[in-house]
Amino acid sequence: MLPSLLKLPHDDIVFENYEDEMVLLNLPEGVYFTLDRVGGDCLLWLLSAPNAAAAVEAIRARHAGDAGEIEAGLVRLVEQVTGAGLALARADGEPGLDLEIGPVEAGSIYAPPRLDRYDDIEDILKFDPVHEVAETGWPNVRADADGPR
Repeated sequence: MLPSLLKLPHDDIVFENYEDEMVLLNLPEGVYFTLDRVGGDCLLWLLSAPNAAAAVEAIRARHAGDAGEIEAGLVRLVEQVTGAGLALARADGEPGLDLEIGPVEAGSIYAPPRLDRYDDIEDILKFDPVHEVAETGWPNVRADADGPR
C-alpha cells in the first residue's frame, strides 16, 4: 500500500533538517518533534514528491531495505505526523513543497521512522515563539499563551 503524500497544515509548523536528525516545531502548541536521519529524509520526499510512487521510489533508491517494510514504514510515518498535527494528507498531483533534498550517506540502511515528541520547552515557545517581535518590543507573552503549569 502506498503512503499518502503530505503538506504542512499552516505556516506555524517549521522544520530544520540537521546532519543526524530533523527537528519539527509546532509553534501554536509549543511542542517539538524529532525524526532520525532516515525519517527526516522520508518526510522531505513525502512533502515534495509529485506522487506517492515517486516518493517511495526515491526513498528505496536512497536507503537499502525491503520494499514492503519501506512502504509500511512510510504509511506509519504519515499516520504519526498527521496524528501529531504536523501535516495533512496531500493528493497525488497536488503541488508539494519545493525542497532541495541533499544526498544521503553511502550505504544508508532503511529503518522505520519514529517520531518523538518533546513537551519540555512548551512554555518557552509560547513565551518566545522564534523571537516574534512586535511594536511592544521583546519579550512579551502571547495573549493566547496559558500560564505556567
